[in-house]
Amino acid sequence: MKKLLMAALIGTMAFSITGCKGEEKEVHDISINVNEESEEAEDSADATADATENKSVDAKAIADSLLSEISYTDQLSAVDLDTAKMFLNFADVEINEAYIYESSGATAEEIVVLVCKDSDSAAKAKSAFEQRVSEQTENFTDYVPEEVPKLNDAVIITSREYAILSVSGDSSKAKDIIEGAFK
Repeated sequence: MKKLLMAALIGTMAFSITGCKGEEKEVHDISINVNEESEEAEDSADATADATENKSVDAKAIADSLLSEISYTDQLSAVDLDTAKMFLNFADVEINEAYIYESSGATAEEIVVLVCKDSDSAAKAKSAFEQRVSEQTENFTDYVPEEVPKLNDAVIITSREYAILSVSGDSSKAKDIIEGAFK
């Protein structure tokens, strides 16, 4: 199984290195500001924002929900952080926890949920995610064009020290799962 996973990862890396230049796509991303308050409900929002700001978010539960509640074309397999660093540009990102699931390489589907050291590292992870989606879009445009809509609708969400990437056929469901974890 490890040899198969490594072969798939090497194939994905080779695929991204040799991919043809395609049209640049815009990634849909969301930043959740847990301190944001509505003007109509300032008083009650103060208490809610204070509670949410300190709320611990279960990153593993988010990754597990994304994996189990969304239908994927390909089977996603867990990937350790050291392996993921070979194809995700996390050079400057300080990561405390990582939950990463990758497809076999036949599809663009993937889940990356990170708990970074701080919000600066989360912002760097977001940049790495945007670069990953851009590179994957270029790669899949000519080789498996059916996957490009998934990449065009990739969900990238950052909040505090959390950075999350979800590439699936159901970006709306992915957004709901992730945003729900922060409420």
